[in-house]
Amino acid sequence: MVESFLDTQPYTTTTKRDDKRRRYIFEVHIGDNPPAQLPFLASEFIHNARATLDNIVWSLAPSSVRRRKPSFPIYDDPIRFQCEALPMLKGMKPEIIKAIEWCQPYHGNSHFVSAYRLLDLNRLWNFDKHRAPLVVGCVPDAASYALIDDGSEFPLIRTRMGVLILEEGKEIAWIPFDPRLKDDFKPHFHFSVAFVGAEKRAIPFYGLMKMHEIITKEVIPAIQTAI
Repeated sequence: MVESFLDTQPYTTTTKRDDKRRRYIFEVHIGDNPPAQLPFLASEFIHNARATLDNIVWSLAPSSVRRRKPSFPIYDDPIRFQCEALPMLKGMKPEIIKAIEWCQPYHGNSHFVSAYRLLDLNRLWNFDKHRAPLVVGCVPDAASYALIDDGSEFPLIRTRMGVLILEEGKEIAWIPFDPRLKDDFKPHFHFSVAFVGAEKRAIPFYGLMKMHEIITKEVIPAIQTAI
């Protein structure tokens, strides 16, 4: 559904000269909004993904631990994990606790790529307990352009990528003046649907896909190995 919507190219850009700052700026224009059902589909995914993690802990916890209503901990701080998660998990097999700790986002990319997406899942889940996440249909995630190579350095386009919530007519990128650039210069921008949680940080649709990949290909296998 997201790909079909983006295939209609609902977002366009215009180029403007900024003589004062000696640059071209690019503004976005919104031709259509994402499908109305997307927030609810995203909400269902978020709840199911988070519930999967919690069910893993619950199913492996002995009755003495279940009385504490344990959940799958997700932390960006190892100290907080030690102080909060370990007391909650105490009584579970040490191998399982070790596997859960191995999955924590505070390890960065040392164990698997984009571990921070688990933090994004937690943020969206906490925000989404009482309402569907807001769909933000105008988030740039790529820019490209082509120039004839004359041996000189190519000017660098500066783009507000990924997490910035955009509005009609908002500046999304700029590039310094260059003799090879004309007033009709128009780079290609790619946009993505994104969702916003409690911290007002836009999380792109492909971030949700990465969450699913991490749970199925990293977290679950790590727990299975520890059982």
